[in-house]
Amino acid sequence: LGLPHRLISKNFNCVIWVKMKRDRTVYSDAYQKRIAKLVEYYLDKNNQTGVQFQLKNPEAKLGYSVEETDWEGVVYTQIGLFTMGKSNMKTFQWLFYNAKTQELYEFDVPKNTPILFHYQ
Repeated sequence: LGLPHRLISKNFNCVIWVKMKRDRTVYSDAYQKRIAKLVEYYLDKNNQTGVQFQLKNPEAKLGYSVEETDWEGVVYTQIGLFTMGKSNMKTFQWLFYNAKTQELYEFDVPKNTPILFHYQ
């Protein structure tokens, strides 16, 4: 899914080292760029403590995975934001993107449901 790229905003300055496709879906170059922009947008606008911790950690190697998923009859592009260790990956946030409605959702694991992403 492309080379690592630097994400810079007023809130963070980090490198996304890995973009990984986890299924056999073929994504156009334009759609891959859209997903990259959504990740950047989310990281820039998010105020969750756990996400902000990862962004401010200079040792963190961030990445994201992309795959298609069906959640209760709706097809989403599922984006997993993760950190990489020496021998493992740890997902710290799941996002769902509905390409038809162009809405971005955070997946709330305890509630087991996608929640529309709002930012202030």
